[in-house]
Amino acid sequence: YALIYFERASRKQSTPLLHSFYGYCLAREKQNYKKAIALCEKAVADDPRNPTLHLNLGRVLLAVGMKTQAIRTFRRGLKFGRDSRIIELLKQLGARQSPAFNALPREHLINKVTGWLLVRLGLR
Repeated sequence: YALIYFERASRKQSTPLLHSFYGYCLAREKQNYKKAIALCEKAVADDPRNPTLHLNLGRVLLAVGMKTQAIRTFRRGLKFGRDSRIIELLKQLGARQSPAFNALPREHLINKVTGWLLVRLGLR
């Protein structure tokens, strides 16, 4: 039922949010992943600062089996706002946060200590 609703709504009104949810429904209900990814990517391109659009694109990418790209998409969405749904999905996926200093290896002492401090201070 949701697929029909979003399909009709996206014909009447062209908004990134409608296109994003329509793409997500296409992926879930019809397994039309190619069109779903295209709709979600266009929605993100039209409104890149909306975390919900990144969430839907990431969900579609997960459904296709593109886990690495999905995690990257979720993290990009978090840069524009803390979305609890994205955070929960990242926890379920077991995704680690990026190191504090990308120029250094994750195992480097500076990255370990800085990461530990950021967690203790509640900044991560």
